[in-house]
Amino acid sequence: MKRAAALAAMLALLPPPAFAHGDGLPISPLEIWHHWSFDPLVCIPLLLVHWLYGRGVIRAWKQADIGRIVPVWRAACFFAGEVVLVAALIAPLDPLGETLLSAHMAQHILLTAVAPPLLVLGIPVIAWTWALPPGWRRVGTTPLARGLGALADVLSRPLLAGFVATAVMWAWHAPALFEAALVDEAIHTVEHISFFAGAVLAWRAALSPYASAVAAAGATLVAFMAGGMLGGVMCLAPAPLYDWYGNRALLWGMSPLEDQQLAGLLMWVVAGGIYLVAFAVLAFRAADPAGSGRSRPSHGIIRASTSSRSMK
Repeated sequence: MKRAAALAAMLALLPPPAFAHGDGLPISPLEIWHHWSFDPLVCIPLLLVHWLYGRGVIRAWKQADIGRIVPVWRAACFFAGEVVLVAALIAPLDPLGETLLSAHMAQHILLTAVAPPLLVLGIPVIAWTWALPPGWRRVGTTPLARGLGALADVLSRPLLAGFVATAVMWAWHAPALFEAALVDEAIHTVEHISFFAGAVLAWRAALSPYASAVAAAGATLVAFMAGGMLGGVMCLAPAPLYDWYGNRALLWGMSPLEDQQLAGLLMWVVAGGIYLVAFAVLAFRAADPAGSGRSRPSHGIIRASTSSRSMK
C-alpha cells in the first residue's frame, strides 16, 4: 500500500498528458516534456503484448530451463523492441512530429527500421503460444491458423515483402498523404499501422532462415537504396516539401529547409545504415554455403507442427 501511495503521489506531480495530434499546436523546447501521449489505444495493446510475452517466456523457462526454447538474447531483443515502440508512440517524440519534420522522420525510422527487427528476433509467436493455457497451445494446428500462417509466409517472401514496405514508405511520404495524416488522426493511425505492418513483414522475410539468403540480401539492399533516395530528395530539395510545418522549426533554432534536410539526413544515414548492416550480414550468410541452407525455426510466425512438438 505504501508503494502504491508513493507511486500515486509521484504520478500526481506529473503534468497532465497531452494526447498526440490533439490540437496540432507547435511545441517549444521548454514544453516538450509535458507532451507524453498516454493514449489507451496505444498503451493497452503494448501492455497486453508485454504481459503475454513475459508470461510465455517465464513458463517456457520453468519447463525447459532458462535460455531454452526462447534464448535469453532473443527475449532481450523483444523487450528492447518494446522500449523502442514506447519511445516512438508514447514519449514526446510523437507530438513533436507535428512541429518538426525531423522528429516525425525519426519516429518513422523507429517504427520501420529499429523496432520491427528487434521484435522479429524475439520470436514472439513462440512466447505467446506458451502464454496460452495448455489446452489451447495446439491452436497453431487448426486449419485457420495454418491458413493464416501460409498467407503470412507468402507475404513474407523477401522480394515481395521488400517491395510492399518500400511502396508503403514512398506513398505515405508523398506531400498530399503525408499532410493528410498530420491533419486527420484516423489517417495518421492508418499510416503508422501500415508502416509498422509492412516493416514487420519485410524484416520477418529478411531474417527467416527459410528464405533464400540471396533474396533476403537483395531485399534489404533495395530498402537501403529506396530509403536513401527518399532521404536524398529531402536533403537536396530547394524548398520545403510539406506546407504543414510552415515556420514551426524556428522554435527549435532551425529554418524549415534545415529541418527538412535533417529529416532527409536521418533517413539517408541512420535508416540507411541499419539496412546496410543488415545487407552485409545477409550477404555474408548467402556466401556461406554451410549456413545458407539450414532449416531452423522461423523468426516470425512459426510452423504449427514445430511449435506443438516443442511444447509436449
